[in-house]
Amino acid sequence: MSDESYLARLRALLGGRPGKDRAARSRRSREGGRVLFVSGDGARLGPLTSQLAMARRASRKIEPVFLTTPPAAPLVGHFGFPWEGLPSQADHDGASWSELFLGRLVEAVHASDPKVLVMDGTWPDDALREVRGKFSDLAFAWIRHAMWRADADPRTLGQSELFDLIVEPGELAAEFDRGPTAGRKDTHTVGPVTLFDADELLAPEQASAELGMDSQARALLVMPEGRNVEAVTSDVDVVADEVAAWDGWQVYLAGAPAAGHGTVTRTDIHVLSTYPLGRHLRAFDAAVAASDYTSYHELLIAGVPTIFVPGLDGGDDDRAGRAFYAEKAGIGMCLQNITPDVVGEALRVLTTERLSAAMRQRMQDVYPPNGATEAMRLVEEAAL
Repeated sequence: MSDESYLARLRALLGGRPGKDRAARSRRSREGGRVLFVSGDGARLGPLTSQLAMARRASRKIEPVFLTTPPAAPLVGHFGFPWEGLPSQADHDGASWSELFLGRLVEAVHASDPKVLVMDGTWPDDALREVRGKFSDLAFAWIRHAMWRADADPRTLGQSELFDLIVEPGELAAEFDRGPTAGRKDTHTVGPVTLFDADELLAPEQASAELGMDSQARALLVMPEGRNVEAVTSDVDVVADEVAAWDGWQVYLAGAPAAGHGTVTRTDIHVLSTYPLGRHLRAFDAAVAASDYTSYHELLIAGVPTIFVPGLDGGDDDRAGRAFYAEKAGIGMCLQNITPDVVGEALRVLTTERLSAAMRQRMQDVYPPNGATEAMRLVEEAAL
């Protein structure tokens, strides 16, 4: 089907019924109905991971359904949740993406008949306003993360009026939050949201065995996040060059299925395509990682001594604030950039036995309970 005929069919569907006709729907398989999680950016797994963290904690009254891009769909299927497909935003310009997104969202609402629509992101698409007007009895929830950069465009917050519920996943670095969401009273703040609780994480030996790692070697994980493949490859090379001179160490690269980190040709870098990797993080003795929300909190809950690198691809996300907080709180180190003259010394300090042990204990002491259960409870209250 051509784009033109596809869009024509979607316009016809949008112009159909003025509202939901619940009597014409098939009965839901769960007593409390369905919740539709909308995740539009398949290249970044953070929003999807937060949604999956909530969905896997849904009560038996609720059936989670996902609207997501093809690269991310297998990740949803990994947890056994049904999904509807959404074209990738990266493949379309702004206008055509909005129209396609609107059409697919309308189709998904008609098909799944949810009680609540949940989106996660910093910029709710304008199409949501049209859907809000058409499905007046559908509750809208926004998983709105905090820690926006101080210079982030605050106009996005004008979209808050579209939502019946705004849930803010907690930030361990909340005291460093200087962005436009700080201090707002329109949110329900929960603890930091991670896919797994601390007691679900595998012990180091089991995690290492499941990943096929060398049990006799110490392991350094490089966990980049971003779409600048050249920059990611350069950072990994710098780290690997340093560690290559260390006896008994191996370097592992977290290459998530939808992340697009490019091809690694070096034989001394072991690429891990396992997703989700969070359950296996205790296999690693140390890490060099981006300070995006998901990586940051997963590494801290797992107790992995980490050098956090804010990088240049975070958009409005204040990754520098998170990284600075980790260093101030003694639960990590911060490097603005990966360069040969500083990363080697930082890694040698990080991996000393005394500092590593102190960091692990501090992380265990300060990390709060997972907020995913509370976040899902709030969504369910909106559904029931």
